[in-house]
Amino acid sequence: MNNDTFVPLGIRSYDGSYESKYIMIPYTISGSNAKKLTIQIRNGSTELYKQEFTAPSSLSVGKHYWSWDGFDNGGILDTEILTKGNLNCKITAVSQKGNVFTKFKDLKFSYKQVNWVDIRIDRPNKIIQATVRINLRDGGAVGLDSELKAYVAARGMGSEEAVLLEMVPSDIVKKYGRPTLKARTRSFEDLRDLALQGVERYWSRRATNWVGKNVKIGDDFYQVIVKAIPHKEGMVAPRIIFFTNKYNKKYNRSHNWFASRELYYKVGYIGEDKWEYFEDIDVIDKFKLIAAHEIGHKLLEDYGGMKYSYKHKGTSTLLQNPIENTPYPQKGEIDLMKYSDDEYYPSGYYQRNILSEEDLKGLLWLTKMNIIL
Repeated sequence: MNNDTFVPLGIRSYDGSYESKYIMIPYTISGSNAKKLTIQIRNGSTELYKQEFTAPSSLSVGKHYWSWDGFDNGGILDTEILTKGNLNCKITAVSQKGNVFTKFKDLKFSYKQVNWVDIRIDRPNKIIQATVRINLRDGGAVGLDSELKAYVAARGMGSEEAVLLEMVPSDIVKKYGRPTLKARTRSFEDLRDLALQGVERYWSRRATNWVGKNVKIGDDFYQVIVKAIPHKEGMVAPRIIFFTNKYNKKYNRSHNWFASRELYYKVGYIGEDKWEYFEDIDVIDKFKLIAAHEIGHKLLEDYGGMKYSYKHKGTSTLLQNPIENTPYPQKGEIDLMKYSDDEYYPSGYYQRNILSEEDLKGLLWLTKMNIIL
């Protein structure tokens, strides 16, 4: 355990190692024993936390260490205040003769693992609010005539590959009786917001969920509510591509790994195993869940490493094929980040999908901080 680092609530690392849940602040009593000691943590001149000491063991001559868990007087720990505030420690000692001695120490924190998540822990109410900044990017549109040339060029496709991206056959259009899309039905900003809503829905473990109502930390159960916001310097995330009027599995599968990050919104005529027509209203829930899953790969990578992420926690190969005999659970939680070899979704699939407790605690662990005294 390293006293130069700090993890809120002492959440353990991926490998189970213990982390320090205390900030160790040294102070020295010199000359003679003190009568009283007060330690105050401040943001600028505003008090965050104060503790008074009258026990002889804390007031004797020599060097002492005081441990602070990062919570303020109201039981709130806010990592944004810790990392961005102007924190200092004011130590006031009163001698046996009544003389007052005051010393100030600057107290600085910086994120050690990532810089795209802040958490606010409300210990009295057992609620954790996590704000995740995500850099979702505009990947344009595919399947609209004006975009096809750019799509082919961006991927360095040869002429034979480009031919595979053919338009919808006339007999399919006649069968469904719907015109092919000539323009986007949703802007990039619309799709970005849907993706962020997916993260908020499927990463949060709160009382209103059908499953996944909390996480256990120590002996306490906390609701964790995730807020996802767009940010150009946030978590690395996929390009969002509006996809329609195409039949080709090879180029329209969402994925998020270091060599390529693409998230597809597929609407209108889509050909995979066969041609089908999808209305916007029919694909929103699926897109939100896929977005939460794909963005979650970067969370798993930063928390547990590439193998943990890219092999879907041991349920797929590195080529993204499900391992045999990995069925969906028929009741209870469905792990958002695992694969299954089941052909069909089980009952309550969208309601029961949720980021696992271990992975959400991994998100909280990623707020690990360096301490500079």
